Amino acid sequence: YSIPTTSHLPTMMKELHKALQTNFIHPSPRIRAMSLSILFLQVKQGLEYPLECIPKVVALLTDPTTEIRNLALAFLSY
Repeated sequence: YSIPTTSHLPTMMKELHKALQTNFIHPSPRIRAMSLSILFLQVKQGLEYPLECIPKVVALLTDPTTEIRNLALAFLSY
C-alpha cells in the first residue's frame, strides 16, 4: 500500500465524481442520498466544481424520496 501523492488527487477526484454521479440513478434511496451528501460536501470544501453537478442534482428534485429531494434543494440553494 502506498499513500497517494498530491499528483494523484485530481485523478482520484474524477473517478469519485463519476462513481457518485452513477449512484444518482441507483435503485436504493440510501445510496442516492449518501452520494448526494458526499458530492455536496465536496462542493462546500471546494473540491468539486458545482456547475458540473447541477443537471444531475436538478434531476434529483423529482426523486420519489423526500430526503433526496430536500438534499437536492439544499445543494441548489447553496
